[in-house]
Amino acid sequence: MTATDLPPVAAPREGPTRIRKAIWKNMANTLAVILAVAFLFTGLPKATGQPSAIEHGKHLGFSARNYRALGVLQILGAAALGLGLIWRPIGVAAAIGFTLMMAGAVIVHLRAGDPAAKMLPAAVFGLVSIAVVVLYLR
Repeated sequence: MTATDLPPVAAPREGPTRIRKAIWKNMANTLAVILAVAFLFTGLPKATGQPSAIEHGKHLGFSARNYRALGVLQILGAAALGLGLIWRPIGVAAAIGFTLMMAGAVIVHLRAGDPAAKMLPAAVFGLVSIAVVVLYLR
């Protein structure tokens, strides 16, 4: 049997590739929306100066003013993630910013001597932020 005796190999169809791309895009958008909602709801108490949030910030070594500014950044980042559904580059930038913010949050919790359970949300949100970046750039 020679190579010419073999049946021709069909070229891959485009349909499944388009479907996979749509699935990845939907997954990225879903994670971005979840992340935006989470950061909006965690940023609002900080930005508005809720006493419990400010106390938590003091425990972590932040002044009330800086902790409120952090809350404002979270709200702006959540809005940027929302805009990223329309214009992908701003979503990527926001997700990268949240990745860096959550890496810093883990470090701050470590310095404050918090147990692992208190660091877990920051670590999870950081990993989800990385996933959004990867899926958006895919």
